[in-house]
Amino acid sequence: MRLDYTRIIKHDMMKQIAFCIAIILLLCSGLSHAQGTYDPESDFRTATAGIVLLKNHGGLLPLNADEVSSIALIGADAAEMEKIFGNSLYLYTAGGLNKKNDIRTLDSSMVYIGQGVNGFSAKYYNNLKASGTPAKFATDKFIDFNWGHSLPCKEIDTSTFSVMWDATLIPPHGPVKVKLIHNDGCRLYIDGQLIIDAWESGPVRIDSAWLNIEKGNSYNIQIDYFSDGGTALVKFGFEYMQEFLLREAVEKAGRADVALVFVDQPLIYTSDGMVEESYTIPTQSKLIRAVYEANPNTIVVLRTKGAVDIEDWAFDIPCIIWNGMSEAKNLREIAGVLLGEINPEAKLPFRWAMNRNQNFDTRFPLGFGMTYTTIGIGKLLMNRQSDGSGWLATVETSNLGGRAATETLQVFIKATDEFPRSQQQNIKAFKKVTLLPGQKKTVGIPIPYSAFETENIDAGNRIITPGMYQVMVGTSAEDIKLIKTIELKEIHINQYYSHE
Repeated sequence: MRLDYTRIIKHDMMKQIAFCIAIILLLCSGLSHAQGTYDPESDFRTATAGIVLLKNHGGLLPLNADEVSSIALIGADAAEMEKIFGNSLYLYTAGGLNKKNDIRTLDSSMVYIGQGVNGFSAKYYNNLKASGTPAKFATDKFIDFNWGHSLPCKEIDTSTFSVMWDATLIPPHGPVKVKLIHNDGCRLYIDGQLIIDAWESGPVRIDSAWLNIEKGNSYNIQIDYFSDGGTALVKFGFEYMQEFLLREAVEKAGRADVALVFVDQPLIYTSDGMVEESYTIPTQSKLIRAVYEANPNTIVVLRTKGAVDIEDWAFDIPCIIWNGMSEAKNLREIAGVLLGEINPEAKLPFRWAMNRNQNFDTRFPLGFGMTYTTIGIGKLLMNRQSDGSGWLATVETSNLGGRAATETLQVFIKATDEFPRSQQQNIKAFKKVTLLPGQKKTVGIPIPYSAFETENIDAGNRIITPGMYQVMVGTSAEDIKLIKTIELKEIHINQYYSHE
């Protein structure tokens, strides 16, 4: 069950190097209030991005090679994940459910343009007729484009353009419903027969039709599209029946030792061509619940840009991973976390509320993220920096587990008198520490005076108020391990501002 992690190791090294550079620049600036470069929340988001382990009930993760021999991979990333696992496990894959009024694009393995090349042969035209002399020839793996107000390629020199895609379709199953999401004109031909005719200008809309096709047979498929200026969007795929998709996913999950469900960001295509991200995931929640009932060893990987509503299943599902801050599909890293080759270390850059609209209780707090080991946090000392730039929090840490791990120590600040709750939810400083099994380290966390500033609404600026403050160190906003009370004296505050 081991993977080739050369790329993973290089990626992690680059992340560590980038983090070290950020810290060096931060320290070299003296955490300067005057330069305005100190932004702990932005730095925290960058330094702790990656795979966040939100829940690991019963220690299901990392997967034990002696206990797990098969995995059901369910969702949009299932096929790619299958390639990564290779022959190390017996795999079952299922596509999962469609999202809102979106569709899964047609799998490129079903279409060919000759000589074993998968995809669609594309011709781009500087006219609205999808005919004449093409401005560009291309091979498009998928028909899934949202150009907006941009042009599709440099060869197209006008906002009114058209495209023709054609390929040989060899379906792996029988009759199926196809779906086109598009603005302006679109039409679909199968073996020269016009199946969908929507060749007129207009807002974004959805057209669908049933294709009476047979498994293993070959069909010529052609899709034409034109954009009459303005936004441009076109997407093509199979619209499988939800009952069929659920039945397939449940059947595959029931065969495997573990079920892995990928959840993508739900999208809503609006009539003006915009794509809105949805906070609710009703269809995908229905899928997760059904999979869990077939296999209690269910792991959910959330690939959403932010928090989504997971309350229908969050209590029951044993393992939840969030991978929303990644700029690319880092599926190899996810595989590494699942198999224990990589210890998760990322943290949530926001508070995950149970109900975002009504601001209910917290599901996962700001800065939360689990690891596969236990990091002990001991005594906290606070000392003023000799250069007058702020304070230094010194924390004792130790690795109490059997794995190397990285933890992020987070600093929150609260005035001992009345203080707005919102200020308590802001990370004022942080420091990452990596420990080998049994290793101990004393960690210093610089806290600049600017971390104690609050808004002066009357004067329209930020000020530091002399007085007593609680400095809280923990591993999230709701997991405070150590608290120390310090006094900010006016003489030291004035000295700080005089050096700006």
